[in-house]
Amino acid sequence: MTVSFGQWPELPDFLQTCVKSDLPSHREVGFRMFASVVSAIGTTVAPMLQLLIELFHAGLLDAELEVKEAALLAVRELVDNVVEYDEQAVAVLPLVNSSIDAIVAMFQNGKEKEARPHLVDYLPQLMCAEFEAFVSCVPSIANLMNQVALNAGFEPTTRIAGLTGMFYLAEHKPNIYCQPELLMANIQVIMQLCTEADEVDDETADDPVPNQAAEVLAGIAIFVPSKKLYPAVVQCLQRALYSDDPMHRKAGYLCLASIAEGCTKVMRYRMEELMPEVVRGLQDPVPVVVSACLFALSEFSQYLQPTIFDYHASVLPLVFNLLDSTVHKVIKRSVFTLEHFILGSESSVIVLYLQPLMQSLCRFVDSSDPVLQLMTFSCIGAIAAASEQNFVPYLPQVIPMFSSYLDVTDNQHLRLRAKATESLGQFLHCGGREHCSLELIHSILTRAKAGFALEFSELNEMTYSLVANVCLVLKADFAVYLPEFMELMTNSLGLHDLHFDIDKFNTNVGTSLTDIDERQCEFENDTSVTDEKVACVHTLGTLARHCGAAFVQYIPRAMNLFKSLRRHLNHLVRSAVASNFGELLTCIYYVENPPQWVPGLPADRSLSNDANNVAAVVIPRLLKYLDDDDDEVVASAAEGLMELFRLYGPCLLAPFLEPFSGTVSKLLDRGTSQHDDDDDHDMEWYEALVDMLIAVARALGPAYGELHALFMPYLLKYAQEPFPDDARLHTLGLFGIIATYCGNAILPQAEGLVDLALSVLHENKFFLTNCLYLLGALLYACGPAASSYYPSIIQGISPVFLNKGQEWGFELNEANWDNAVAVLAKMILTAPDAVPIPQITPHFLSALPVKGDYEEAPIIYRALLFLYSNRMIPEAQVAAVASLLREVRETALVNGQNPRYGPTRSPMHLLLPEDLLMQIGQAFCNA
Repeated sequence: MTVSFGQWPELPDFLQTCVKSDLPSHREVGFRMFASVVSAIGTTVAPMLQLLIELFHAGLLDAELEVKEAALLAVRELVDNVVEYDEQAVAVLPLVNSSIDAIVAMFQNGKEKEARPHLVDYLPQLMCAEFEAFVSCVPSIANLMNQVALNAGFEPTTRIAGLTGMFYLAEHKPNIYCQPELLMANIQVIMQLCTEADEVDDETADDPVPNQAAEVLAGIAIFVPSKKLYPAVVQCLQRALYSDDPMHRKAGYLCLASIAEGCTKVMRYRMEELMPEVVRGLQDPVPVVVSACLFALSEFSQYLQPTIFDYHASVLPLVFNLLDSTVHKVIKRSVFTLEHFILGSESSVIVLYLQPLMQSLCRFVDSSDPVLQLMTFSCIGAIAAASEQNFVPYLPQVIPMFSSYLDVTDNQHLRLRAKATESLGQFLHCGGREHCSLELIHSILTRAKAGFALEFSELNEMTYSLVANVCLVLKADFAVYLPEFMELMTNSLGLHDLHFDIDKFNTNVGTSLTDIDERQCEFENDTSVTDEKVACVHTLGTLARHCGAAFVQYIPRAMNLFKSLRRHLNHLVRSAVASNFGELLTCIYYVENPPQWVPGLPADRSLSNDANNVAAVVIPRLLKYLDDDDDEVVASAAEGLMELFRLYGPCLLAPFLEPFSGTVSKLLDRGTSQHDDDDDHDMEWYEALVDMLIAVARALGPAYGELHALFMPYLLKYAQEPFPDDARLHTLGLFGIIATYCGNAILPQAEGLVDLALSVLHENKFFLTNCLYLLGALLYACGPAASSYYPSIIQGISPVFLNKGQEWGFELNEANWDNAVAVLAKMILTAPDAVPIPQITPHFLSALPVKGDYEEAPIIYRALLFLYSNRMIPEAQVAAVASLLREVRETALVNGQNPRYGPTRSPMHLLLPEDLLMQIGQAFCNA
């Protein structure tokens, strides 16, 4: 029965009577009824707030525990549904503090089960609330959560709830979490939890507390600035890694592994300190420590690329030795680690270890442990992909071995069949047609295709990987398989992987489901089907790119398939579509093979009818993806657009310039407004956007100047703090490249760019390199019109020549010198009358010859030749300059007669153009 508001005036008095009753049962019922009423009518009771505070506070102080628990429920509903303003939060703060004390008392009195829901929902909500008044509660809540997590007498679910609560604080209020006492206390708790024994094998464990603690730390590292988290973790690590207790050493390596992703930027520059610890851990006499260290190495291999691969000689032999361990868990962890290390390594590195790798791993292919088998299959596939042609000698051994799993149909071994299928694709790609016959390829593909009848999504996913690799081998000859696989892909992309739970969604009266933003509904996701769809989309893109004219007839069908997924709720599916939708246009490009475009607008040619029809669908969708709320989708869309603009140039850009400029402006503005001052994590989406803008500038040439004027106010922000160094460096490099393509069209922005470069070049040698490149590109692009900036530029870079940059606090490298000399060279060649040549010539000459950045050699030696030919060299140095120029010319000419790279090859030979060498020779003839 529902009573309209205001039609039951006796209710408040009745409830007050109940909670003030002498009978504990009445008081308990009264508070529970109060909780229900407050939950139902919310802010309607705001006029009674002070009265409710007094009543509920008395309940929290009640001598009866059941009454306290009921009063606590009422307080929760009050905070959840009534408090809306800061003044109300201040008024209710004493009540909140009492509620925290009540929860502490519940744990102390053995009411763990009853207290757990408050630990999961209520306390994290208090810590993350927007009210400033509640910040004072955080230390006491954090202390409770840490103590609960540490209490081995509590159930794992309860302890993990304590851990998770601190993660929520780090996620939503990183600045509060980073308060030194809170941060250090929580790190110490996590470290202590990681010392606990895990007697269950990792692969079968049901999230034991140590693993959960490590995962929580990994999540915290994502949200908390690494410059604050990393020092705190290292402080604890120093004690743990050198402890006599192996469980403490294990904990140290677990924590080191956990922060690798979130602290990537800091740890990349600490590898000389970290890797000796890893090497020591791999040789620890205690298996549990070795296993944790292997986990750290596998995480390093994923997140600390490419620096980690410089240490292959130190770690790989140790990991090989561990494959002979008597501890099964160490063997499995070693195989897992090898796979991750191999996945990112260069082929030249893998070749060094190919024989011992294969010799060791092939022992485990027929292991009785299916988990080890699965890891081994995956590792050998990774070796094949990384070593490329060098893997060919092993194909006769591994192809029959893995092919035997293509006929497996029992559920227990289907995952092995799936991984074997994926690995076979990698083998075929290594061998190519030269080493894999068409009969073999057809046999493998046919047997693999039969697996779709088993309706096992993971197998389907891996089969699509095989199909993509076969297509890369057969290219246009894959056309014979297109009809059957297009049918299979259509079926896969039509599978249901998201299930809407209508019972969990409450619509307002008069609202239909068609009016609801589906992104905000509650869905259950079948991840295996989603992964199948992602693999299918990538394979569809591969077929479009490599099958040539045979695929053109399938473009309308493929377009409809991509369009059906365009608003998929899973970001991985949207990202896959964003990466591959453009392949339909790529297919048309390679089939039509149009003439090379010329930069500029209006475009020198128009699109064909087929290309125009596909572009009308593809480009607006990719632009829409640039506005996606997921960074990975944005990055994929930017990469897709970059590739299309690179192929088609201005004729593809011209029809979409207006929506393109508006979308990019919106994205850049959103990125600046959402970036946290303390956020120092990766911005892959921005790096992809920079690459796309470079492609656009290349396509438009000087016509890009108008777009640059529009984007520059946003881009200038990305070049400065608080944005991470990588984003800033990318922006500085972008400005330099844009200047190269735009020419003097960039002159209106030149002053701002010069000021930017001079303001940040002193920060470190990487900034110096990019700033010098930007300055040089601007000077060349703008020509004599930029000569007014010469004095400030010369003054700004003078520390390079006067004191080797010592006043900046970092050591210059040889490339920095060459970059600085190149800036002076461009001034000399562009507007010599505006250059104080007598003053700069000694500095110019002091940095020669070119030693580090040989790409700067042509411009530097042209300027030197100019000075020499015009008798601007100080007399005392004329002979030395003449000798240098003669050596440059003679070295290049000697190598010019020997195109193969002989032992006397000079890097300058590859970079000095013939006309410069002739001019040098002519200068000596004239002399």
